[in-house]
Amino acid sequence: MATPSSSTLQHADDDVAFLLAMLRKSQYGTLSLTLADGTTELCQGDKPGPEATLHIHDHDAITSMLNEGDVGFAKAYQKGQWDSPHIPSLIHHFLKNKEFFDATFMDGNMRHRIVSRLRYWRQKGRLFQSKRNVLAHYDLGNDFYALWLDPTMGYTCGLFLDDNDTLEQAQNNKVDRILDKIGDVPQHILEIGCGWGNFIRRACGKRAHRVSAITLSPQQKEYTDDVIRTLKIGDKADVTLKDYRQCRGRYDVVVSIGMFEAVGKKYWLTYLKKVKDLLKPGGKAYIQTILIDERHFRSYIKGTDAMRTLIFPGGALPSLERFCHAAQKVGFRAIDIFTFGSHYAKTLTMWLQRFDAQKETILRMESPMKPHGAPHRAYDEAFYRLWRYYLASCAGAFAAHYTDVMQIELLNPATTYPPAMT
Repeated sequence: MATPSSSTLQHADDDVAFLLAMLRKSQYGTLSLTLADGTTELCQGDKPGPEATLHIHDHDAITSMLNEGDVGFAKAYQKGQWDSPHIPSLIHHFLKNKEFFDATFMDGNMRHRIVSRLRYWRQKGRLFQSKRNVLAHYDLGNDFYALWLDPTMGYTCGLFLDDNDTLEQAQNNKVDRILDKIGDVPQHILEIGCGWGNFIRRACGKRAHRVSAITLSPQQKEYTDDVIRTLKIGDKADVTLKDYRQCRGRYDVVVSIGMFEAVGKKYWLTYLKKVKDLLKPGGKAYIQTILIDERHFRSYIKGTDAMRTLIFPGGALPSLERFCHAAQKVGFRAIDIFTFGSHYAKTLTMWLQRFDAQKETILRMESPMKPHGAPHRAYDEAFYRLWRYYLASCAGAFAAHYTDVMQIELLNPATTYPPAMT
């Protein structure tokens, strides 16, 4: 075995020194850090905050984080180079103290930031790229998602109205809150991004609405078509493989749950204007989307992000203020805003528990993405660790109030149009 050179050892020492210098700047909570050589450092802030633990198994984890920020940190976990008994608390700790850290600690070096910005630019939500972005995440297989989602296959934040609510009940509560606002008078609803059909199940199976839904995921369309056939509601519901920009006509209501996050910042106004154009005068849109705290928006949108790089290509989170400004700019009037970010932390925690319980089954699955030449999508240990990091770190972000989620009710004001030409 080759002996490390003095320059290599010095570089390793410099990395450790930089990491410790950053962690010692923490003002909130406590972090217990164990390095690869077994030494332990306790980094304790003066103010109360999350208690977290980080075990570094391989020095390369530190190098990866310093080079690529939170993207490198996620990749290092994927490789098994570090662990934590509770990742949500660890991410909560980092985000709570984010303002005290050097930008390199969170976003990586300049080369990584430039490469990431180029990647994000190439993944912008142009028509052909939007479909590619969706397939990269949602077409991992219905069987994969069915293992750890609840029977509704809800893949956005649940709404827990009672401490004893199951995940299934919380997902139905989330949909029913929108349906209660729409009311019981039958409406023709356009659903942009239908997921696995739970809104259709509730709107058409439990109520008397008519739903025309769109999706870019063949896997989700196949599943939702089965829902429609099973419930025998084909006269009230249909789903089409289509981008929102290809929609035509006018609807009483537009619903979009967990779709806006994937639109991309460049297309926020395009999306909202299209939604408005698809509504009849006096019609309403109900949009549920994840938000990022406005205080962190600029650094988030200009920096790098593990979720945009490794999990959700092409996505970008708005702040509440920026979403409302964009909606107002296209002519919408916000009627009601309901935020419930703590419910997403709980939803993600429950997903993570279910995901971990299915580890052995996941590792035995055959990925439907393999024939399309994406070996990194194989259901191996690295895939499993990346996805559990994704679920756990997102839970930490919501617990830290770095991210939030809202349902917003938007009114398309009644407008007098000139008479049609005959």
